[in-house]
Amino acid sequence: MAKQQNPSPDQLKTLYQLMGRIKTLEPWNKLWDMDLVCIELPGMKEPVFCSVMGRNGECYGIGVYPGLQSVSGLLRIAENNDSSSYVLSYLDCLSCYFGDRDELFPDERETIKKLGLSFRGKNNWPYFRRSRPNCMPWKISDKNAAQLTKILEQFIAAYEYFADHELPVDFEKDDILYHAYSKKTKTWTTESRHMPPVTSFGESCVIQNEIFTGALKMKPSNGLTLEVDTVYAPVSVGTTRDGFPALMRMVILMNAEKNVLAAQYLLKPNEDTAQETIRLLAEFIEEEGRPACINVRNDWVYVQLEDFCRKTGIDLNSEGVPLVDEFSDKLLNSGIFR
Repeated sequence: MAKQQNPSPDQLKTLYQLMGRIKTLEPWNKLWDMDLVCIELPGMKEPVFCSVMGRNGECYGIGVYPGLQSVSGLLRIAENNDSSSYVLSYLDCLSCYFGDRDELFPDERETIKKLGLSFRGKNNWPYFRRSRPNCMPWKISDKNAAQLTKILEQFIAAYEYFADHELPVDFEKDDILYHAYSKKTKTWTTESRHMPPVTSFGESCVIQNEIFTGALKMKPSNGLTLEVDTVYAPVSVGTTRDGFPALMRMVILMNAEKNVLAAQYLLKPNEDTAQETIRLLAEFIEEEGRPACINVRNDWVYVQLEDFCRKTGIDLNSEGVPLVDEFSDKLLNSGIFR
């Protein structure tokens, strides 16, 4: 897979100009982060959702979520109390920030200087990041820049209409500010609509090899309960095939009866979390026998292991993983990943 191409200076200049318009509009004075703006762009299969950051006075900007799968991650953040590291395991979006000078990479500051632009002060420096599951946030590509340009232009148009016309949108009842182009009238329309249904669960991992699962099911039960989860640390452990900094991920199996680590595996950048979790569980069963029960953190992990547990005769519950959390806190606070 080819590495991404950087945006051109002209692309970045356009984006900085759009961010300047957003800064003037201050949409965070009217919208909370879950007051979503939905944009239907011509030629795109799914809508784009925009989340305005800054109402709480801390982090200012626009989060851009292309498609229902992408926005499901934002809804998951709102519904759960996931740690910032855990959020990086599923977050899939483009972010447009107003931050401080030291939040930009040196080459970004140099580009701003070459473009003859000047920004001063706290929360005044615009910059852009691409977040992908299991990766650290990274700089956007030229394709991301082209996409963001179209989205931000229409976000501005939608917000100006909303503010100027005092358009009533009942965000608390899951309504959204909807902005779309009509091929029939060849005009953009802005209105209040109800949020479309979004599936918030992850993808299931179906085991096709029934000889594999059948052999594991024949292993004697050891009567144990395992807590199974993945620990994430906000540090890079290499790069993906296309050059993104990979998030540190470690699959953990905890013996709930003895409160001891039963098995662990540090994933490589391009390995699949669900597949490697199942592989580690299979190795544990081969050596230690079949656990009576597996506890996982939430429905996302439950869906990933549901088929495996059903075919191997193991009870599966999404009752939380307090022992994994305790182990994770000790590991992350040890300083080993600093």
